[in-house]
This record gives sequence, C-alpha cells and structure tokens, in this order.
Amino acid sequence: MAAGSLPFAARLAIAVPLLAGAVWLGTVQRQEARLEDANAALARGEGNDAARLARAADGSTVRARAARTVSLAQLRLGELADAEREMSRAARFAPEDWTVHYDRAILLRRLGRREAAARAMGRALALNPRAALPPGFGSGG
Repeated sequence: MAAGSLPFAARLAIAVPLLAGAVWLGTVQRQEARLEDANAALARGEGNDAARLARAADGSTVRARAARTVSLAQLRLGELADAEREMSRAARFAPEDWTVHYDRAILLRRLGRREAAARAMGRALALNPRAALPPGFGSGG
C-alpha cells in the first residue's frame, strides 16, 4: 500500500512522532550551541556571560554540563559557595561523571570542607582510578 493510500489516521500516526523527533533534535542542537557559547565565554575569561549562557542551555541533555560550566564561571568570579552548589547540582544530574566529582572535591577543599572533599575525590577516583590527585589530596594532605 502506498503512503498516499494510507488512511489519514495512519499517516498522522507516522507524521506526529517524526515531527516531535525533529523538534526535539532542534532543541538539543540549540542547547548544545548555547553551551558551546558559554564555554567559549569561560575560556575568554568572561565569567558573567559564561554563567548566563550556561543557564540558558539548561536542557535535559546538557543539564549536568551546563551546571558544571556555571560552577566554573562562578569559581572564576570568586563565588566559591555558589560554585560548589552548582557543582553539587551537576553531580546530581551526572552521578557517573568523574570530572564533576573531581572538580567538586577541589571546590570543597578550597571551602575548608576537608572531609566532604575527601569523599568527593574518593568518588572521582572510584569512577576514574587513573586520575591524578591534585595538590592537597595526597596521603599527607
């Protein structure tokens, strides 16, 4: 049976998921582009713009990476407590991303929260045993 001879309901049943998929893909591409822009702003040292752009990229497929970028921007701006909150948010969205736990451990250490930092670093190393320990996390630190 040719597509033109399908009943309207059958054609609609085919078209709606295809259209929904196209809309979703377009949304994901826009979120990825916003996150790329945020990371470019961060690389240029534009913390406020990076945070703003990363917040705008807060779609479901980029949520953890966007929160991490916001955190790194806040860190650059000297807003350590806010940076740690965003990194914790990123860890909730991507619990298996070792880089988030690693960065969170460093932030916690800078905030003087040594035990929490050690736990976060332990999680990072459990996810990636080959990661190098940053200064202050060795056996004596």
